[in-house]
Amino acid sequence: MLVGQLAMALALLLMTTTSADASRTASRTASPTDGYVFTGLYCLFMVGYSVAQSMVFVDVYQTFGGRPELGLWLGLLSSVGSLGRMVGPLAAVGLFSKWGAGAVWAANAGLVAGGSLLTIAMLFVS
Repeated sequence: MLVGQLAMALALLLMTTTSADASRTASRTASPTDGYVFTGLYCLFMVGYSVAQSMVFVDVYQTFGGRPELGLWLGLLSSVGSLGRMVGPLAAVGLFSKWGAGAVWAANAGLVAGGSLLTIAMLFVS
């Protein structure tokens, strides 16, 4: 799970610098390389997300096994994910309109890095 989170954080951090460079030089035309770099970073993010999301569900299954609480925790996990998919775009629009694209990528990188730090802390507590 940590590998997936680190891949997401790295991709988002690099996207932050890429979008900040693009907004500073808005007068120039975008080169095809900009699109390839962004696409590559986005693919890295999606692979990291898939790995991290899969591992979260595996951890929940291993923790609760066949106990009745399994359904409750899977429902809560899915609900929190759905809430994030509803609130996230609204927050991104607010950040983008006030501070630009770099702020959106930076906020996402901060959230992923915070989750990674929590994961690392939980590994040492266990």
